[in-house]
Amino acid sequence: MKTWTFTIEEWDLPSANVLMRQHWGKLSKDKRLLEAIIYSFDPPEFPGPVELRIVRQYGKRKRAYDPDNLYFSVKPLIDVLKKRKGRSKIGLGVIQDDNSDIIRELRVRQARSDDGIPRVAVSISDLPRED
Repeated sequence: MKTWTFTIEEWDLPSANVLMRQHWGKLSKDKRLLEAIIYSFDPPEFPGPVELRIVRQYGKRKRAYDPDNLYFSVKPLIDVLKKRKGRSKIGLGVIQDDNSDIIRELRVRQARSDDGIPRVAVSISDLPRED
């Protein structure tokens, strides 16, 4: 079983309220920055189904998101991880798609950062194909 883990230091996942009110140009710019950061970790490709685990560590003066906000906040991150398709210019192709056939298990949790610095830890593991 192949697993790839990386941590983005000094990065916090935007809340659902921020994402819904964000201009599409700003959102695109933020996704491109996130894409460049993840690309620097030399990402592998996972051709089949995966388990995706994301941990949001929020820093000082931040609060925990409620569960629906937390799951919505990982959408830009997953958009960057998936393969480009159509007219989209965003996507590293680490995972093939963001549907339930590919992301079989999505675990998102959060905790307060011990040192007060926000970060996001991501772990992707391949799963056996079900034929």
